[in-house]
Amino acid sequence: MTRLPITLSVLLAALVAPSEALASGGEVVRPQSEIDRVSEAPPPAGSAADMALWRAGREVTEAITIERGKAGTLTVAVGSNKLLEKLEEAAGKAGPAEAASLKAVRARLEKAWQHDYAVLSRQWPVDPVRGCGYPHLAFDSAMRMAPGTDDGTLDLARTDLKACVAKARGAVQAVIEANQELEAARAAAVKALGPRAPAGHEAGESEQYEREEHRKGEKDGT
Repeated sequence: MTRLPITLSVLLAALVAPSEALASGGEVVRPQSEIDRVSEAPPPAGSAADMALWRAGREVTEAITIERGKAGTLTVAVGSNKLLEKLEEAAGKAGPAEAASLKAVRARLEKAWQHDYAVLSRQWPVDPVRGCGYPHLAFDSAMRMAPGTDDGTLDLARTDLKACVAKARGAVQAVIEANQELEAARAAAVKALGPRAPAGHEAGESEQYEREEHRKGEKDGT
């Protein structure tokens, strides 16, 4: 059985800054930094194109945080719920037709799981934690310069942010698609297993399910 590296949890923790971590519910907990404060502020005055670029830089950075957090949650959840193991066990006890169906579901889940992990952990074309935060901050500052004091700083900041947004959009879209693929495969696995797997993918739900299964085993003498 192919598995992800046992260092998965360590790697996932390293995918965010030391001050950031996946909360128990899968949300990314982030302290408010200077970049965060600027991105939450209203855009400075400027041309329609510059204001659109300012918003794009903020939005793609937020999307990276959201989608990487979602990918980490999904990737860990598949392992913590032991869905691959449950599908393999169920296939071993099923008749030929059902076994073939369960094996196909398992193969789909494993492929999606590994792909999501690969997309999450590969080298990114932009900062995987801050996204376009720094180019956005530089552009924001340049837009707020007093009239008549610009010495080309705005043009340079504009160019840098445009380049970052273009690269970041491609990177985050790959994570979005991988997340959707994994979520669909996970849902198919839960459906195929029926009452043998928890409906949710939160760590707390998985632990409760395992405790219930253990109690059933003790009651049945297994």
